[in-house]
Amino acid sequence: PCQEESNIGNSVRRKIDGTNWEFTVSNEDPFNKDKLKVEPTDYRKDHYYSTVSFKSSIPLSHFSFDTLDIRTHAIEYDTATDGASYLISEKCKSGGSRRDKWFGGVRDNYPVMSFGGCDHNADLPEGLNLNKQEDRLQLLKKHRFNLAFETSKEKDYITDIVWEALQAGTVPIVLGAQNIKDHVPKNSIILANDFQYPDALGKYVKKVAEDKALWESYHAWRTDPNEIQAFTERYNFVKTNPTCRMCRWAYAKKNGFGWNHAKQEILPEKVGTVCLDSDKQLIVRPFVETWNVDATVTDKVSETTDTDNCNSPVDSSPIQVGTSHTVHRSVVEHDGITDMLIHGIDPSDSDDSGKLVLRLKMQQVENVEGSHFQNPHKLVRSERSSAASSIAMQDENTRITVLVNWVTTISCPEEGIVDISMDGAMQEDESSRQIRVIVEDVSAIEQKLTEFYPSTFLQKIIQDFVEPVLLFYMDSR
Repeated sequence: PCQEESNIGNSVRRKIDGTNWEFTVSNEDPFNKDKLKVEPTDYRKDHYYSTVSFKSSIPLSHFSFDTLDIRTHAIEYDTATDGASYLISEKCKSGGSRRDKWFGGVRDNYPVMSFGGCDHNADLPEGLNLNKQEDRLQLLKKHRFNLAFETSKEKDYITDIVWEALQAGTVPIVLGAQNIKDHVPKNSIILANDFQYPDALGKYVKKVAEDKALWESYHAWRTDPNEIQAFTERYNFVKTNPTCRMCRWAYAKKNGFGWNHAKQEILPEKVGTVCLDSDKQLIVRPFVETWNVDATVTDKVSETTDTDNCNSPVDSSPIQVGTSHTVHRSVVEHDGITDMLIHGIDPSDSDDSGKLVLRLKMQQVENVEGSHFQNPHKLVRSERSSAASSIAMQDENTRITVLVNWVTTISCPEEGIVDISMDGAMQEDESSRQIRVIVEDVSAIEQKLTEFYPSTFLQKIIQDFVEPVLLFYMDSR
């Protein structure tokens, strides 16, 4: 269950209980408020955002399907007042958007009825109140256009000023978010940002007002099922309240699940059940295991092996690698992680048994030309990090990290391939050697292809691997 403290109020700072994670939370205009602007690398300090920015971890929106559903019909061109309504009453000269300049540009070319306090020139019809949404919508429906002028042009900042104009069925003339076209249906607004001068905007509005077909073209999206579906999918996340989304995000982050940022949902587990080829006992999922001697593949499974009919991880039989080695290893799966335990490697009686290499072919990642990160485990503080080796690779969707608990050579000779050198005899104090493979979804807003920073989950897994906690079990019988 997800809970929020009852006395939290409108606090800008919030914390996830039991963690060091702190959120900046606000749906206000971020113009001139640096603390509300997303700093992309703050996640490294356990600092996250829940703001109007769609680059924040938990985006907030003024849109609501319950009260601001824009999937409505257009007003009638012939019966609507030939003019534009303007309902703004405060911040008339907002520095973020220069509302007053753009208002003048339209007013000088086309009739504008300002019912609010800014450049007021028209009285409200009797009984209407601008503080009530139903009255605002009633007023908006009477005019062919509405000046939907926001306080700033900050990306993603879109208030009910715009949404109500679209809901009412008029044509919004929008002064606002630089990327607003990424949010609203195609050709649904006249955007002031597209014009170099306010006067040019005013002349275009007059042109649209005089051409019924052109005016109606701004409503074509209302009967286009593809546009309606695209908008609905884009904003479907607002149906879940931000607190619940934050709780789900935290659960995914703690437990290593992927997070669909656009949908604000936990992704299904990326790694399917680990399985072994029933004949050769080699791993075929989530990666393909082969053993090489002197760069020659001595034993492998077909890549078309039916993984629906394979063995679950068990203590497998010894693997005979050609005629030179016998590998004793078992496979364990836990928390979406695959562990290979090498209990021993028996060389042949020959003096020259060759160089043994374990090759893992990763099927989920496309790291072009074998691009990779060497020894990423050293980014997690540990006194024993020098006694281990690791490698990681990632693409736009997936990150794979391979850890081994001894010092050896790990390479990525080509896309999706990891080679682990098995040279060197096991020491007397080694009961086994361990290889761990972790497959994660890449965070769309945090991780980049050109840099590596371990996720919270990966940091815990690396810490557990490099400095394992020993568990002892007692038979209570």
